[in-house]
Amino acid sequence: MQIIPICPEQLGGLPTPRPPCHIEGGGGAKVLAGRAHVRDKSGVDRTAEYVRGAKEAVKIAKLFGATRAFLKSRSPACDVRFGIAAAALREAGLAIENVD
Repeated sequence: MQIIPICPEQLGGLPTPRPPCHIEGGGGAKVLAGRAHVRDKSGVDRTAEYVRGAKEAVKIAKLFGATRAFLKSRSPACDVRFGIAAAALREAGLAIENVD
């Protein structure tokens, strides 16, 4: 098994470290559909960066022929319950699971 470490938030253009963000109005699938948004703790809309990062994560997964993704829990990008990249990877057919 080959592991390809990526960070959808960095792929979307966000810095490290970055301010905490939260999803308003639903989960990752709703963000991808344009029906929910991501805001940082100052109220700045970061939706575009999170969507860009999710799309880039899917491109990389397809490039490497990935079938499974191991994602960070409690992240607006990666948590399997509500994350934006998690939703995009799931839609692309990958099996996903959280790790801590």
